[in-house]
Parts: sequence; C-alpha cells; structure tokens
Amino acid sequence: MKNRTNRFGHGFALIGKLAAISCVLAAAGCTHAYTPNASSRMEAISPEFTATGEIALKNAQPSDQAVVFMRNMGSKFATSLRACTDVAITIARRELAARGMHSSDGAGKTLSLSVDSLETQVGAVKIQTQLVLHVTTGDGYSTKYVAENDSQMMANIPRQCNGAIMRGVKAMLSDPKIVEYLARK
Repeated sequence: MKNRTNRFGHGFALIGKLAAISCVLAAAGCTHAYTPNASSRMEAISPEFTATGEIALKNAQPSDQAVVFMRNMGSKFATSLRACTDVAITIARRELAARGMHSSDGAGKTLSLSVDSLETQVGAVKIQTQLVLHVTTGDGYSTKYVAENDSQMMANIPRQCNGAIMRGVKAMLSDPKIVEYLARK
C-alpha cells in the first residue's frame, strides 16, 4: 500500500509540474501570422448596380509592417494591413468585373483603398472582428467603412478576418456616392 501512495503522489507532482510549464508557455505565448485571402463569397449588394469602362484600384496603405490584431490567452495573431488592402482590392476587382467594369492601372477613374485597422475581440461566447476600410475616389470623395464579422466560439480566425474584409468591400459598393462615381461616364 505504501508504494501505491508514493506512486500517486509522484503522479500528482508530475501533473503539477506540467501545469506550471503550461502556464509559463501560455504566458510567453506565440504570434501566429495571418495571411489574408479573397476566398469569402460576396454577400448581396444593395442596391445592385452595373458599371462600364475601366477603373484603377490603388493600394493606399503605406505600411507593410505586421500589426497584432488579436490577443487571447497568451497567443497573438498578426498581419499586414497592406496585405489586407490587397485582398480588399482583389475582391473589389472581382465584384466590379461581375458588374461590367474592368480594372486597369491607367484608367481615368480611381479608387484608392486602405485597410486602416483590423481588430478581433474574443468574448465569453462570441468572437468579433472589426475592420476599417478607408476609400477615396478620383474626384475627391473620401470616407471610412466599419465592417464587422462575428461568430460564436470556435471561429476560424483567418476566415473571420477574410469575412470582415469582404464586408468592408460590400459596404463600399453599397455606398450611393461610390456607385454614382462608378456609373459616371
């Protein structure tokens, strides 16, 4: 019986050591790199529109530095806002082409896009991502769109962020002033 007690005592000591090591590793954390992509399907744009001609889509985000957009239990997620802007441009290019407008670097009309911020908050039962997309037209109209994407726990963080980028583009293409600019001959 004495050996059995020692064996359990040793087991509890080992569990305590593993718990302590886990706490140290969690406190130290690690940073996960998120690479955005344009895989999110576009939600319906209202009002629907068509446009013809060409447009130059420009990335106006000057920084390519990685920024931390989420912290949770010692882990961090980081990405480049310039890369997020590239994805917003890819989505906008795809959606504009579907509506009859093609992208060309030398076009007379321009849309300059910049993802200014991306932030993900982890709550008790919900994960929420917020993105700010700054857009300027070639005729000087400038505005910011706040796009949110949230889901219940166990969300796929990259998919969560890709959805926020898509919703930023959706907000831009739903803005009557942007649509009027695109439709102008």
